[in-house]
Amino acid sequence: MSPFGTILVVAGGSRRREQLAEQFGSLAQVCCLQARGPEEAQALAGQDVELAVVDVAGQWDEARRVCRALRAAGAALPLLAVLQPEDAQALDLRSGVDDFLVEPYTAEELSARLRALAWRRDRLDQEGVIKIGDLVIDPEKYLVLVHGRPVDLTLKEYELLRFFAANRGRVFSRPEILSRVWGGEYLGGERTVDVHVRRLRAKLTAMADRLVTVHGIGYRLGS
Repeated sequence: MSPFGTILVVAGGSRRREQLAEQFGSLAQVCCLQARGPEEAQALAGQDVELAVVDVAGQWDEARRVCRALRAAGAALPLLAVLQPEDAQALDLRSGVDDFLVEPYTAEELSARLRALAWRRDRLDQEGVIKIGDLVIDPEKYLVLVHGRPVDLTLKEYELLRFFAANRGRVFSRPEILSRVWGGEYLGGERTVDVHVRRLRAKLTAMADRLVTVHGIGYRLGS
């Protein structure tokens, strides 16, 4: 039995999708969704999908677009790439892939990879690490990573980001943010929030667009 509930299979042709769906479905006894490209994959990512399988088949550019679309959708689900032997030379982990399989592979290897991905997922959850796409926040270590690289934040910038991440999707006004992050006794103005949000965006680089301004209200971190 698979440790994942629903698997999203992304492959170029219908025959290939059916082949992968059969491989993963017969072994893992899961429902395999299918997608033909970045837009459809992004739309399906929100349908209780717990694992995405991206077939590369010599088309790394398309595979990268699919992976980035899934990450942009806020999907923190593991991404598993299926490679042909010649694809391994061009493997680019910066595309967001968490693990990969090189064909031909056995049912035992497939099962082992699924268990490993599930272990990483559960370990992150148990340790309280917050993962939103390629943004990782480790509260115990006061560590923030974007695309696997550490981000140098001040203590207040870190606390603000962690607050947004712990309440992602929710909109907070500037007075609410000041009260929750700076404390009720803070005497500074609401401009402080704007300044820290601007600094956070500059440091988060590619992830900056997740920190959304809701005009007339305040801010939220996209999920």
